[in-house]
Amino acid sequence: LPEADGERFVGLIGPTKVLGGLFAVGSASRQVFSARVPEGDDAKPLHAWEIEASDLEQFESLFNAADLCALRRRVLQDVRIQLMPYLQRQLASGGVFSRYSSQFIGQLVKDMDLRLFEPGQVIFKEKSLGRSIGILVSGCVDIIANGRKVMSKSDSGQEIGEAALFESAYRRHATTRCSQSCETLMFLASRDAFYACLAKFPEEKIKLSVQVRHRISMTVLKEPFHMCDPAFLHLVCTECEVVHLTWPKTATSPEQDEVMHLCYTGDLVVEEENSEVPSRFAKKWEIFGLRAALGLRTGPPEYKLMAGRQ
Repeated sequence: LPEADGERFVGLIGPTKVLGGLFAVGSASRQVFSARVPEGDDAKPLHAWEIEASDLEQFESLFNAADLCALRRRVLQDVRIQLMPYLQRQLASGGVFSRYSSQFIGQLVKDMDLRLFEPGQVIFKEKSLGRSIGILVSGCVDIIANGRKVMSKSDSGQEIGEAALFESAYRRHATTRCSQSCETLMFLASRDAFYACLAKFPEEKIKLSVQVRHRISMTVLKEPFHMCDPAFLHLVCTECEVVHLTWPKTATSPEQDEVMHLCYTGDLVVEEENSEVPSRFAKKWEIFGLRAALGLRTGPPEYKLMAGRQ
């Protein structure tokens, strides 16, 4: 695969495999991969049937639209099979899946779809319900938030939209769109496929619960503590607990010392002692008990935090 500083090795293929199929059948406007005969004394000569770029128009005329579409899907599936070992190595080497076993990753890779996106095509839409994560293989995508491009991603193996796997009813914070400069090849893993795979590996569920807790904690703490060192935030996240409240449960107790709470989502009712307003709704990112967390105060809180009525 081409990269900014050279090439990345994907793997070896043998007889009956298609080289450059996406380009040959007109799915891509240029070659996606580089291919060469291995070096060494035992390397065998390559014999292949070749379709010249100049023959593409004539090649397309041999098929009707439905048959050509089926052929292109078949070629894409062949590329998917060729890329599966590479993808498995990528997921195991780093990112959100690196903590899971090789058996789990291998099963998940089998359930992933490979998609080829055209220049300018929207992959994930801002504020839409997140149902899948993308693993970039080749090409480039633009990340657009509030109508403004904030970054581009082009490195093979980069994960896009991973929060969709770990947060229920997650709404995407930005639009992901294929760059206008080239097509983008990407693996997609759906949330349903991830949890179906997880059901086959119950021992992996503990890793998931820790990962979800850490991710939500990082999301919550990054906003109010954006000036802090990321390493410090990671350390704090290991000691955080994600609390899900339903009415009429409370997050505080007059018999226990005050601890820090930070409101992330939902309706949290605050009842404060000696206040002109007996109760109110907490604001998003509002922090309670910071002085207690810093050791500047001890004793029970002078307020009560309670889940709002649905």
